[in-house]
Amino acid sequence: METKHKRVILIDLDGVLNNYTGTFDKDIIPDIKEGAFQFIENLSKTYEVKLFTTRNRLLAVKWLINSKLDNYITDVTNVKEPASLYID
Repeated sequence: METKHKRVILIDLDGVLNNYTGTFDKDIIPDIKEGAFQFIENLSKTYEVKLFTTRNRLLAVKWLINSKLDNYITDVTNVKEPASLYID
């Protein structure tokens, strides 16, 4: 039986999924943007979605869990790996 793999999309965190305003604090990730949850939920039906960020990985994973996105985003990476689309 052939397994069909989803194409990968890398999506940036700051200013794309959260309410980042340009004031960087390494210990705090701003709240999720309005509409971001529904956007990721819908995108994950067709694509494998990975979070691309240079922030601390553990902090980013905690943010995903708190934002209830952990079921829709498959990985957190700081490497711009091959993908069908980059959203930044």
